[in-house]
Amino acid sequence: MHGFEDSDGMFALASRRVIRFGVVFVVAVAVANALGLAALSAARTGINQNEVAASAYYAVGSSFLGLIGLVCVFGLVVCTIVWIISAHRVTRAGPGLAGYSGVVLSLALIVLAYLAPQWASTTNGAVLADTALRIGGTLVLIAGVLITRARIHRETGRPTVADPPSLITQDDWNGTWDPLVQREIERRRRGSGP
Repeated sequence: MHGFEDSDGMFALASRRVIRFGVVFVVAVAVANALGLAALSAARTGINQNEVAASAYYAVGSSFLGLIGLVCVFGLVVCTIVWIISAHRVTRAGPGLAGYSGVVLSLALIVLAYLAPQWASTTNGAVLADTALRIGGTLVLIAGVLITRARIHRETGRPTVADPPSLITQDDWNGTWDPLVQREIERRRRGSGP
């Protein structure tokens, strides 16, 4: 039974990580592309001294968010692989149709995000297409993870979303001390020194 508990824990952890990396990636892509569009708009209208500083902030912000997005992509790839493997350890079907469909459709949309801007007639259209496809691909992956997690919970009856147990237990709050700690407290109160 211990092996199942480890697999359940790994599946739950990998599911949470895919969702968290996905959400951070969606936010980073949306904000970075919004900053890029704002900088592009400022550049088109003519640049004065204040707008130069603003454009520099846009560029630095977009670069920083791009780095966060890159970290999220690596995290998503690793966590998705771990999620698939752990899903197979929990049930025979693994992620099943919904999970694998989410992964494949997500990959297709993200690859299309690199190709679609070439077909757009305007720069704004290219940025919007890129943003929509990346966010859509990530949301599809998250949906596949959530659907799979719910299906596995229904099939196995075991919780798949439990957080790791807390290090603090109810016994820590019952008012009694460890006898060794209590003796040390009493010794120091009497002034016996260390």
